[in-house]
Amino acid sequence: MTVWRKRIVTGVCLGLLVLTPVTAQADALHDKLNQYQAKYNNLNQQLNVQKQQTETAAQKAQDLQNSIDGLNEDIQKYQADIAQQQSALKSLEEQRAMLKDQQEKDMAELAGFVRASYENNVSNYWAVLLNSKSWSELFDGIYELRYIASYYNDLQRKISDNEQTLAQQQTLVKQKTAELQTSLQKQLETQQQFFQQVNDQKSLVNQLSQQQHATQKNLESTKHDIAYVQEMIRQAQLVEELSRTKRINPGTGGISGPVTISATAKAVVNYALSFQGVPYVWGGNGPSGWDCSGFVKYVYNHFGVTLYRTSEMQFNEGAPVAISDLRPGDLVFFATESDNPGDISHVGMYIGNDQMINAENPRVGTVIDDIFSNPYWGPRYKGARRIIN
Repeated sequence: MTVWRKRIVTGVCLGLLVLTPVTAQADALHDKLNQYQAKYNNLNQQLNVQKQQTETAAQKAQDLQNSIDGLNEDIQKYQADIAQQQSALKSLEEQRAMLKDQQEKDMAELAGFVRASYENNVSNYWAVLLNSKSWSELFDGIYELRYIASYYNDLQRKISDNEQTLAQQQTLVKQKTAELQTSLQKQLETQQQFFQQVNDQKSLVNQLSQQQHATQKNLESTKHDIAYVQEMIRQAQLVEELSRTKRINPGTGGISGPVTISATAKAVVNYALSFQGVPYVWGGNGPSGWDCSGFVKYVYNHFGVTLYRTSEMQFNEGAPVAISDLRPGDLVFFATESDNPGDISHVGMYIGNDQMINAENPRVGTVIDDIFSNPYWGPRYKGARRIIN
């Protein structure tokens, strides 16, 4: 609980204990407890909703990432198919170039054959008929002309067929490549959309996690508030009980004077010293962890003396003690909050020789410290109270 929250709750509860009758105190404290418990339940429900929302957003982000992974596989396949089509197109272009070379060779060969025939006076049917000197020469000339015509026709047909076949194949390859490029572009656009959605979901998860963290922190604070008010209720019940036995003055809320116990102050101090090293836990009541007031309360409770729970209230118990009269077992009080230097906010147990044992802070735990010779504790000392004779 933050300092200001602790101060507010303490002030409310102290006011309830001191300014109102016992029955009214109990009712008011129970009302306050019910308020905190209702707040705790609401926060708990809110936290569960936030956790579910976070899990849902995280799962959606994961699903989108899985879709992206699937798209990546499709994209790689499309890119491989396009590369294959481009390779096929290149191969067709190479075939076309080879065919062109072959056609040029064939045409050159035909031209050579025609030239030779012309030189032999075999240029057309009329030349053959007019120039033939015998039937044998005539038949040879006609045959040669037919051969030339047939060769030329075959060559032209071959050239046309090859050109047509290659052109059709190139058209098909280009169409297939264009289709693959279109599909690839759609996949890339979808992938980009998924990337944006994943980023949005991750941002949402981060936002929900921050809200969840804030709610969890508020929940823990309210939990401490509940425990604190429950302790105040117990203290109020103790006030009522002890007021009947005249051990306390209900008007001041503290022990009217030091009490007598069967053990000695030395036994109390030795018992306190046995807890050196126990961790500091705010609101803890021990013995596995406690705060400053929880520590001295636990020690004295072991010897049958019940103290209030907070250092502020404990400062009103027992009897005031001058510095010159300090004895082991006395409680020593300090104001440690820089924003409120007059408030009691820390308590320890005096063990003699200008030393105290106290639950100092979360960093050091329960330790022995010098008091008046210590540059930190000395200036913050506010007084001492004697609890036992």
